[in-house]
Amino acid sequence: MEENPDVIAVKHMSEAPDVTDPDEILSSPGDPRVARFEKDPAVVVMEWTPDLRGPRPSSSDDDLLGHPGEAIAEHTAKYSEWLGEIQKHLGDARYVIVRGWLPDATTNWDVASIAKFKGAMDQKIQIQDSQMRAEQYHLDGDQEYHKTQTLSEFVEEGISNPSTCGNCLDSPGLRAEVPPFIIDLADCTRAYELTRNENTAELPLCVGKEAIAALPAWLKKRKKSGLKDTRDHCGRCTDIQKMNDQMKEARSAEKERDWDFYESSQPDEGARPRHEIPQPKEVPRKEPTVEDKSKKPLSWIGHVFQKFTNFSAFSVAWDTWRACLWDLFTHAGFFTYVHHDGAGFCTYAFVRCGCKIWGIHRPHVTEKENTLFSVFDIMRKILRPHGHTSYMQYSDLYNVFLMPGDVLIQPPNVIHQVYTPINCVASGGHFFNWFTLHLTELSKAFDHFYCHTATNADHISSFRTHCRMTMSIPILAKSKTFLRRPILALAAMILWPSRYEPDPESSEERPNLAVDDIHRLEVEADHKRALYIIERIMFVHNLTEESIKEELSVGGVDWEKAGEEEIDLSAIVDM
Repeated sequence: MEENPDVIAVKHMSEAPDVTDPDEILSSPGDPRVARFEKDPAVVVMEWTPDLRGPRPSSSDDDLLGHPGEAIAEHTAKYSEWLGEIQKHLGDARYVIVRGWLPDATTNWDVASIAKFKGAMDQKIQIQDSQMRAEQYHLDGDQEYHKTQTLSEFVEEGISNPSTCGNCLDSPGLRAEVPPFIIDLADCTRAYELTRNENTAELPLCVGKEAIAALPAWLKKRKKSGLKDTRDHCGRCTDIQKMNDQMKEARSAEKERDWDFYESSQPDEGARPRHEIPQPKEVPRKEPTVEDKSKKPLSWIGHVFQKFTNFSAFSVAWDTWRACLWDLFTHAGFFTYVHHDGAGFCTYAFVRCGCKIWGIHRPHVTEKENTLFSVFDIMRKILRPHGHTSYMQYSDLYNVFLMPGDVLIQPPNVIHQVYTPINCVASGGHFFNWFTLHLTELSKAFDHFYCHTATNADHISSFRTHCRMTMSIPILAKSKTFLRRPILALAAMILWPSRYEPDPESSEERPNLAVDDIHRLEVEADHKRALYIIERIMFVHNLTEESIKEELSVGGVDWEKAGEEEIDLSAIVDM
C-alpha cells in the first residue's frame, strides 16, 4: 500500500535541522544545510526584556508622577533600535522569534478555558479533516476535506477521540491580545488610522434607496412632477436635494418648538415636545427597481453628490479586520501542507497551549536564477498541489519548535509547513510592513498565476490596504525612513493592480460589486489618490514604468532582500 503523503512529509521534517536555538543547532552529523544556515540564517532569535517594555523606574513614585525624561529617552532609543533590527531581518526574508512575551491569561485545551476568550463554544466552525484529505490525495480535480461542527465538539474530540485529527484555521479573534511590538510593526493598521479623515468617493444623491423611495410622495404632496435632466444637471439629484433641504428645515423647526416647550418660561402656543409629533406613515414596501444608468454615469458632472465622505471611509471589508487577528485550534498529529501565506502578508503567531513545529523552506536559488521568472520556476516546483512530495529536492528545510513564550514573526512569501505534535491553541494575525513590501509584491505576482496551489487563503482587502498605506506617505515622510525596493514594489502594485490579483479559479467567490456600490466607489477613490502620490514619487525620482519593472525583476541569491538603499520621500509631505 502506498504511504500517506502526510506521513512522508512529516518524516522529511524529522530529518531536518532543528534551529529553534540558532546558536545550538541540532542535526544529523555533516548535514550540509547547517553550513548554509550559518552563512545566511533563516531564523534569528530576539529577547523581549523588561527594559524594552517601558522606562525603568528610578523610584517608587515614577508610576504616579511619571518617569524622568532621561529614562524615557533611553527606553525609546533602545526600543526603536530593537524594532528596527526586527524590520531589517524581516526585510531580508528572515524569521524572527521573539522570546519572553506571554498573554496575560493562561489557556488549556478544555472547553471552559477556551471559552474565556472565544465566548460561545456552540459557534459553528469549519475544520480541515486530515483523514478525509488523505482519502482524496489520489483524486484529480477539486478535493473537499472540510466539515462543520461546534467549537466545543472539536475541543472535546481532541481529548476523547485520539483517532480524530483536524484543524480549525483562522477563527476570527478580534478581541485577542496582541504583542505590543506587533502593533508597531503593523504599518497597515497604522495607515488606516493616519488616513481616517480621507474619503473622496462620489456617490450621487439619485442612487440613494431611501431618497428614491421618499421622493414620489414628497412630489405628490407638492403637486409637482419630477425635474427632467438638463445638459449639466441631474433632475432627480436636484429634486432630492430640494427634498432634503425642506426636511432639514422641518427638523430644525421641530427642535426649536421642543426647545421652546422645555426651556422657555412663556412657550409659544405651537411649542411641543418632539416625541409627541405624529410620525409619518410607513411607505408600503415595494420590490426594488434597477435604474438604467448606461446613459448617465455616476461620474457625470451634473450629479449632486452625497456628503457621507465627510466621515472618512464608510465601508471597510470584513476581511480587513479578520486577517489581523485570528486563533488556531489544532488536534495532535495534524500536518499543514507546504504553502506561503496569501496576499503577501507578514504573519505572527504565538502558542497559548501545546506546541507547533514550523518547517521553514529555503528554495535552492543560485546566480543562475537571475530573473524573478526563473525564481518562480523554483517556487512552482515547491508549491505543488496537496499530496505531491517532489518539492523536497528543491529547498533546504529547517524546523523551529514554537512554544508558549515565543512569538514567531514570519516575512511575506516564505514557504513553510507546520506539524502539530499535541493539541494546540495558537493565536496570531497578518500585517503589512514598509520594509517587506518587495516580498509582498513577489508573493502576489506569483499567486496571480498559482494561487490555487501556493496558498490557503485569498484576502480581498489587501489592495485597498496598499492604497491606504500609499495615502499615508505624505504624513509619514517627514519622520520615517523608506527603503527603495519596497517602495518601488508598492508602486508596482498600485500602478498595475490586475497583475497582482489571484487567478480567477481561486477568487471565484469574490463578490462582483454593483457600479454604485459604496465599497467599490471608495476603493476606486482610494486607488485614484494612491496613483496620484505614486506618480508624484516617480516624477521626483525620475522613475518610469519600465525602470520600476526592471529593478523589481532581478533574481539571484539576493532575490528576497530589501537592500540598504533608501529613497527620500520628503517631497511628498503634505500633498
